[in-house]
Amino acid sequence: MTLPLRVLLAVCLGVGPVPVSAQSDQGVLIISRGGQEIGRESFRRIPNKSDPSVMDSLTSIARFPATKPQLEVSAIWARSGPDAFTMLLDRRGTAVATSQILVAGGRNRITVRVVGRSGESANEFPGGPGVVVMEDSLFAPYLQIAALAGEKVTPMTALYPRSGRRLAFQAERVPAATTNPPDHDAIQEIRLTGGLSGEIQLDAGGRLIRIVRPDLGVEASRAP
Repeated sequence: MTLPLRVLLAVCLGVGPVPVSAQSDQGVLIISRGGQEIGRESFRRIPNKSDPSVMDSLTSIARFPATKPQLEVSAIWARSGPDAFTMLLDRRGTAVATSQILVAGGRNRITVRVVGRSGESANEFPGGPGVVVMEDSLFAPYLQIAALAGEKVTPMTALYPRSGRRLAFQAERVPAATTNPPDHDAIQEIRLTGGLSGEIQLDAGGRLIRIVRPDLGVEASRAP
């Protein structure tokens, strides 16, 4: 199978109060449903040198299943300015029609172009610091939600450019004392409620270790 084009994925437009990691982070996420592995996602995050809580780039590729994949989705997130981003999303496989999505955003609006076998379309959506652009098949972009979540409930909106649906949700960083028994390694936990629910777990250094979406019956855990 020919590898898909890389995807430029910029998921948020603001600087969050919760630092994710001051160091680059790369790894593999094992994606499972009902306890059974259904795919794997490789990712690499590079922080902004002047502000580590903001990503300069995020590369990600997911394969379902990991060997002889029927579906591949790959992504590259990059900032095109202090308050802007560009995203090219390519999703292809034997189970879906190939499509490409170009997303360009600034402080107040997000423009989405969808190119597929049936033609091309374009739409605009409201932007802003609380808007994150998501893709159903990718988990590494949840790092952007983690970066924006504070210790108080933070209202946010997830935009899925492929379908145009928007989900209002809240993100909250759980105090470490409630999630870390004295005999366990420190874990940062971000709880998601509302239209997008679940939790994001980071280690003490801000590396992504687990994402759980119980509403979908899916989770992604970092491979050893």
